[in-house]
Amino acid sequence: MRIVVITDTHGRLHIVNNLVRELDADVVIHCGDIGLMSHKRVSKISNRELSLHIRHSSLDDAVRRNAFDLPRSEKIRIVLEHNLLGEFDRYLEGEETFVIPVYAVWGNHEDGFLLNQLLSGDLSIPNLNFLTAYSDIVLDDWIRLTGVGGNLVPPNLFTKQQPTHPKPQMSFLDWARLAEVLEHTHDNEQQLWMVTHVSPGKEPLLENFSLHLRPDFWFSGHMGAPLLQHYSLFTYLDDYEFYLRYQQQYQYYKALWDEKIGSNSSERNGFHEDEVELMRRWHGLLECPITPSEDAYLPDKVESRTSANYTKGTMFFNLPDAYYGGYLVIDTNPTDRSFEFQTYGQWTPPVQRK
Repeated sequence: MRIVVITDTHGRLHIVNNLVRELDADVVIHCGDIGLMSHKRVSKISNRELSLHIRHSSLDDAVRRNAFDLPRSEKIRIVLEHNLLGEFDRYLEGEETFVIPVYAVWGNHEDGFLLNQLLSGDLSIPNLNFLTAYSDIVLDDWIRLTGVGGNLVPPNLFTKQQPTHPKPQMSFLDWARLAEVLEHTHDNEQQLWMVTHVSPGKEPLLENFSLHLRPDFWFSGHMGAPLLQHYSLFTYLDDYEFYLRYQQQYQYYKALWDEKIGSNSSERNGFHEDEVELMRRWHGLLECPITPSEDAYLPDKVESRTSANYTKGTMFFNLPDAYYGGYLVIDTNPTDRSFEFQTYGQWTPPVQRK
C-alpha cells in the first residue's frame, strides 16, 4: 500500500489529486487546515482570517503587507475577486472530487459551521473521510487509523466548543472518547496510527497522551517547518527526563481540571453529565505514567531510571505545508515500510507572518 501524508493545503485542494496521480497513491492522510471554506460564507469569516488569506496569497507585496490594516469591506472584496478562500466550493458543488480516499483531521483554519455540517452528514464530499474517536478506519486489516482535529488552546481544554465556533479546537473530551474506544476495540495485532493537526513536539500534553495510547506513528502539521521533522522521544530524553519535562504542564492542567471538572467543581463548561463522567474516568490521561524512584536524579542512578521505556514507543512526524510542496510517502505492508519526503524548504511566505 502506498500512502501519501500531507497537511495544510489551505484550500489548494488540487494538490491532493495531483500528488495521487504523480505518486500513484492508494490512500491520502491529511493532517488538517484543509481549507473548509466557502466564498458564499465570506461575510461570516473573521477579520483576522480574511487578513491571513490575503497575507499568504501571491498578490503584490504591498497588498499582503497591509492585509491586517485594510477595512473589512476591502478585505472581502480582495478575497472574492482573487478567489483566496480556495477551491472547496467546487467540491461542495460536485464539480471536483477526490479520486481516492482521503482520511483527514480538521485544522484551526476551517469554517466551523461547514465542518459541523460535514461531521453530521448534512454535507458530504465523496472520498473525504474525517478521523474521530468513532470513525473506525482500518486499512488493509492491519492499520487502525484514528485522530483528533482542531487546535489545542490550553485554557479551553476543559471547555466544550460550540459546533459553529469559527476556530475549531480540541477538548479533553475528544481524548477521553478516543481512549474509551481504543480500550474496547483496538486489536494489538494492528498498528495504531494517530493523526492530529497540532504537533506533539509543540504540546508535551500530546506527547504524554502517546505514552498512554501507544500509537506506532503520529502524524501532524500546523507548524509550517521547512523540512519534515521526525523523532522518537527516546532519541533526546529518557523516561525520567520526560517526567521532569512534563511536570510544569501537568501542574497547569491539574489546576485547570480541578477548577473546571474536578469532583468539587460546580462548572460544567457546556458538557453533559455523561460527558463529564467519561472525562473523569479517563482523568489519568493527564498524568504522566512514569513514576521515577526517589533517587533517580542522582548521576549514578541514570541506568536505573528507565524500566518501562515509555519514550521508545511512538515515532512522530510533523510535516511541512503541502501549500509549499511538502509531503510524505509511505510504502508499507505488515512487515516492512519505507518513508520518503519532499519539501521545497520555504520557511514562510515572503511577507513576515503577523
